[in-house]
Amino acid sequence: MIGLGVSAISQIGDLYCQNSSDLNQYQNTLASAQLATSRGLLCDADDRLRRAVIQQLICNFSLEFVQIERAFNIDFQGYFGELWPQLQCMAKDGLIELDREKITVLPAGRLLVRSVCMVFDAYLEQHSQQRFSRVI
Repeated sequence: MIGLGVSAISQIGDLYCQNSSDLNQYQNTLASAQLATSRGLLCDADDRLRRAVIQQLICNFSLEFVQIERAFNIDFQGYFGELWPQLQCMAKDGLIELDREKITVLPAGRLLVRSVCMVFDAYLEQHSQQRFSRVI
């Protein structure tokens, strides 16, 4: 998948790269017959695992742990144990349904599914801050 434009993100296999978000720099780089890529990331095993989890949640609003466990040879709850309290908080707030077998994004959480996925993003700041609006 090739992203075109300012700040566009491309994925080629396990490589992610992002174009410059500065319009002048982007245009000047292209004018000099260069790629406008400003940064990149080569995925490791943890990145691939987290990508699969996030894709399942954001595309299907559900994630069965056994699928991830089989594909990546892990124990889901063991691997993501430090995230469990945040997931339980989201379940308490009615955004997700959480049990030993799966996560299901509930209707109240669908507009906030990115916040649910952010829990699994290893590149974000500490996940201790609440990143969603409380649903009452």
